[in-house]
Amino acid sequence: MSTGLLIGSIVAAVFVVIAAASAAAETAMTRISRARANGFDHEAHPGAAALVEVLGERETTLAPLLLSRVAAHVGAITIVVTLVADRRGAGGIVIAAIGSAAALYIFAEAIPRIWALQHIDRAALRSARILRALLRIAPLRALTRLLTAIGNIILPGPAGAPVVSED
Repeated sequence: MSTGLLIGSIVAAVFVVIAAASAAAETAMTRISRARANGFDHEAHPGAAALVEVLGERETTLAPLLLSRVAAHVGAITIVVTLVADRRGAGGIVIAAIGSAAALYIFAEAIPRIWALQHIDRAALRSARILRALLRIAPLRALTRLLTAIGNIILPGPAGAPVVSED
């Protein structure tokens, strides 16, 4: 195995982990209620304060998760297809793209979302601190606001960002 193939495989795997964590966090953040988070905070659960803070800004929380998940998907598929293109040509590219999409669906979408639905409290508490740190990255916040604004221009309406309301 060449060094390029090894490094590419590791980076692609990291992208899959990032996409999976983003999918689990998004599922947890859209399913857990503020009341439940406040209960954890009163009981002093680790991560509860971050969870309360993140859920207080639920409208701005989901866009960076979506962007990170999409970027991770694109990154993983790009790396795999590039590695295969160098070795197998056009036919390999098609097979790699289909195989990557199937693997991402299973390992970066279905499994993490099912796990988060089965363990909503744990998923929300575990992801809250990381998500809070992600939300504090100014360039990421600016980029997601810009992309959301473009989306609102293309499809105007009352929803400023993709969000599930408790109302």
